[in-house]
Parts: sequence; C-alpha cells; structure tokens
Amino acid sequence: MKAVPGGLARGRAITRSAVLVLVEGAHLAHFLEAQLRDLSRSDVAIRDFGEVNELPRRLSALVNEPGFRRIERLGIVRDAEESARSALQSLQSACAHVNLATPRAAGVAEGTNPSVRYWILPGEGRPGMLETLLWETVASTPAGECVEKFFDCVRRVGEVPARYDKARAYAWIATRAHPEVSAGIAARKGYWNLRHEAFGGLRRFLREL
Repeated sequence: MKAVPGGLARGRAITRSAVLVLVEGAHLAHFLEAQLRDLSRSDVAIRDFGEVNELPRRLSALVNEPGFRRIERLGIVRDAEESARSALQSLQSACAHVNLATPRAAGVAEGTNPSVRYWILPGEGRPGMLETLLWETVASTPAGECVEKFFDCVRRVGEVPARYDKARAYAWIATRAHPEVSAGIAARKGYWNLRHEAFGGLRRFLREL
C-alpha cells in the first residue's frame, strides 16, 4: 500500500486489478494509510488529489491513465468543510464530467469497472473535516480538557480561532512527543485511537471499499 502525496501525476502506473482511493490532501492520505493498515487492508492504493478544486482535473488524468480499466473499485474521500451537501454536489459533478458513476449516498457503490463510492468527512451530513473526528476522540482526555481551557482563554482576550476543529486538533498534537507533525503523520505515530467510535462510519467505508 502506497500513499502518494504528490498527486496523480506522480502516481505509480496501474499494473493490476486494484482498489484505489483518492483523498483530499497528504494529511488525509497518511491518516487513511494508518487506518487501512489497522484494518489489514493491504490491497488498497491511496492517491492524494490535492485541493478539492483539483479533483476534476485529477479524475480526468486518472481515466486517461494506462491501466485505468484494471481498477475495479474506486473510492473518493474529502472534507465537507462548510457544507456536506455542497461537497457531495461538487464530487458528483467531477465524476459525471469524466463519465464515472455518480454515487447518490455515502458508502454506497454505483456503477461497474470501476464501481465508485465516496465518503465525506466527518460523516452523517455534518459540516467539518477530518480534524472534527480527531478532536472527538480526544476531547474528554485530560489534555483535551486543557486544550479547551486554552481556547477559552484565547477567546477571552478577543481572538476567535479560525477553523476551530482543526485548531483544537493541532493544539492537542502539540502536547505529544513530536508536536511538529501533521494530523495524518500523528495517526502513523499512534497518537489517535484509530478504533474510536468516532471513526466507525469511515472504517465501515474502508472495509467495504
């Protein structure tokens, strides 16, 4: 299993039937790599498609890549950000643009050769991102409670944290042995409980991919 942080242009050639998951950003690629390893899924290739606005171009490159027809199952994982509905519409539009099946519901496969399914984080139609789930896994820990007190203090002095879930997750990472790492690398270092119930939907998606 190989995460390819550089995007599709630097991905390895497809040489056999494969399960491929496209993900938004290197941090998510590393996180899913850790999850797939924990799930004993060594048959899934991971590719980072970059920013969300790059997905149409990356999909276009993928379907024209030699060996594309060897892909049997294709997954796409991205953040919802402000709206899971808008994220889904954007994803469906990108798939339709290159004549791929357009999944109608999270985790449900559509089409064949390849079948396509998606997952939009944090799941359940909520706004947010990977870090929304990450924070849920540590919010009730002693260090998590300290992080909340820190941001309470920050707000009292008139600062409003941007992208609050991301800010809290990275503040929590700052309490670990290697505070300089990304959220995805933190997963590879074992900082997050990958089997936490907050990841239940995502893990089902990865098992069924």
